[in-house]
Amino acid sequence: MIATLRSAASMAVFILSLALITVVGVPLLLLSGFRLRDHLIRHLGGFVGAAVLATAGVKLVIRDHRLRADQPTVFISNHSSTLDMFVILALRLKRTRFVAKHELQFNPFFFIIGRMTGQVFLQRQDREKALLALDTALSDIRREGLSLYMAPEGTRKHEGVVGPFKKGAFHMALKTGYPITPILIEGASALAHGGSLITRPGTLTITLHEEVDSSAYVPEQVDRFVEVVRNRYCAWLGGC
Repeated sequence: MIATLRSAASMAVFILSLALITVVGVPLLLLSGFRLRDHLIRHLGGFVGAAVLATAGVKLVIRDHRLRADQPTVFISNHSSTLDMFVILALRLKRTRFVAKHELQFNPFFFIIGRMTGQVFLQRQDREKALLALDTALSDIRREGLSLYMAPEGTRKHEGVVGPFKKGAFHMALKTGYPITPILIEGASALAHGGSLITRPGTLTITLHEEVDSSAYVPEQVDRFVEVVRNRYCAWLGGC
């Protein structure tokens, strides 16, 4: 009962925070000529993620093993819980654009804030449109030296510990010359499994692992690149 009430409260905090960001953030973006875009994404987004997790009684233990934390990268993470989105926001990743499913735009707050801050929405069922959206975003990412975040499993509802990886993040790493930075989220599925909106209080361990150099691969080796990185997740989590 308590977990249900806290979960309902955390969702209310999420919706109210999105509304507040829309009301406050959009005018700030326009007045700044979009120069505040990265600050809003990082700090206001980070506030939303932290507020939702705190309301649900979820604490984070963060370990950072990156060697090149100030350089642009393609962040990826495992995805098995509704908590994952809030965890990624709470990390306050610098100068990062997020790739999300197209359906999130049905929420007007996501649509307004996402479009105005340059997030990338993919129609995952249409591979050609998804690749086109990524290629369109690529020019801005390269020009501005931005990082990119993607969840290669594509969905939190999958069998096994680690679902199959899609190739989009790895293609982007090869095209930009960026490394892949694996983010490992441990414990999220135990607190809120798959599509569940009910969250149990607890502690999650988040590890930003050392970067995986993409220069060791050519586009024809993307399958091998995917396999190498996914196998690391399987090892970290004790199996696939």
